[in-house]
Amino acid sequence: VMGIGRQILELEITGDQMAVDQMLLLLPAKMIATALCIGFGFAGGVFSPALVIGVLTGATIGVGAELLLAEHSSGVTFYAICGMVAVTSPVIGGPLTAILIVFELTRNYELTTAVMISVVFSNVVAYRWFGRSWFDRQLRDRGIDLAAGRDRAVLQHKRITSYLSSDAVVIDGMQSIVEATNELLTKNKQECIVIDKSLRLVGKLKLSDILLLQKRGESKLASCAEHADRDTLRLQSDLSVWSALDEMQDFSGESVPIIDQDGLYLGVIYHSALLTAYLKTSANLRAEENAVL
Repeated sequence: VMGIGRQILELEITGDQMAVDQMLLLLPAKMIATALCIGFGFAGGVFSPALVIGVLTGATIGVGAELLLAEHSSGVTFYAICGMVAVTSPVIGGPLTAILIVFELTRNYELTTAVMISVVFSNVVAYRWFGRSWFDRQLRDRGIDLAAGRDRAVLQHKRITSYLSSDAVVIDGMQSIVEATNELLTKNKQECIVIDKSLRLVGKLKLSDILLLQKRGESKLASCAEHADRDTLRLQSDLSVWSALDEMQDFSGESVPIIDQDGLYLGVIYHSALLTAYLKTSANLRAEENAVL
């Protein structure tokens, strides 16, 4: 139960089967021990336990098949090998690998055909109930879904701070609308970032809103903080590029302000910068897949 299971594998595959009561005892014990080790984060993996659990399951079914079918049964070893690959292939996510290993070791076409059927059905069931493999499940628990594509996995590990820009009009909230207008016209921008004295983000003020205020005659004495859009989209600095793209799906404007956990303004990020990062990542992955230097 605590070992890697080499002795069990040798006994079942070579034909020197263990007693049924021993297999029925070892099978649940190995499953429980493996679950406890993984759950508590102990050293070890899932490959060897999958081999042992699979071979014991297959051998147990083989014994039952011999009792029911007598001479028409394929033999306990046959079932043991099929059970071994049926469990191991969905665990490691390598159905073709499992089939080729069996064929390379045995050169037995009948066994390989049975293994193929076992692997296909086991992977279908595992995929519907659990996922592509145990390793994919571990990655998904960390927020990485390989089924969504490699580009997403890469962009989920890139932070938006790498694309932070200071190319924005930043206005103190106490400044007047007139001063904000002059800044926007001087730097040829359509919106400005409004912050308070402690450098915390207040909101954004668009040139179109300023012109509307001027038309109504409310711009002379008004401060930027009074009319800033406080509900404007803002992103946390620890956000990934992929999450930022998701947040900015319906965004319309020049840039999005970036803040830290305390609400302090750090800079802005442009939608074009994120799109460039996405396209560059996709191009690099395609070049890697096609061996383009």
